[in-house]
Amino acid sequence: MGIHILYKPIGKTPLEMLDSVKRAKKSYAGRLDPMAHGLLLVLSDEDCLLQNSFHNFDKTYVFETIIGLTTDTGDILGLLKSDN
Repeated sequence: MGIHILYKPIGKTPLEMLDSVKRAKKSYAGRLDPMAHGLLLVLSDEDCLLQNSFHNFDKTYVFETIIGLTTDTGDILGLLKSDN
């Protein structure tokens, strides 16, 4: 079967996760930000043709915020900005 569910850790991109599937033809359905972790649906072989049928699946995000801090990029990867 050409449908694989992989756990994508923080720091990896979906394209990097595709490298772990040893198939000639492969793609993924949906996108996870490199800072996110979760399940990534990887399709291979003839199941790549089914990619659009997986795009409307629900996703749930859990996040934490730090009130009072800002960065130059607006996310945790940026440099802290001073209020001075």
